Amino acid sequence: MAQKIYEEVGRWLGIAIGSLANVFNTHLFLIGGGVANAGDILFKPMKDEAFKRALPGIRDKIEIMCASARTAPKAKGIDNIETLILSEE
Repeated sequence: MAQKIYEEVGRWLGIAIGSLANVFNTHLFLIGGGVANAGDILFKPMKDEAFKRALPGIRDKIEIMCASARTAPKAKGIDNIETLILSEE
């Protein structure tokens, strides 16, 4: 039962990620907190659904990763965007 719930949640997260990728042309999605600890039981259906929903030109560029120290360099651009937005207010 719990496995089915994780798979369903992963599928819905994948739908959201695929939609966000299409609308905002976003390529990197970092998943953190307790959700990231679920592992493949959640990530496999999430990735499968996101790649299925994303447009062909975007699909090949999508990365879905656990937020960690390893992903910090890739996420550095997020800090720069936040700084730019805050400095313009």
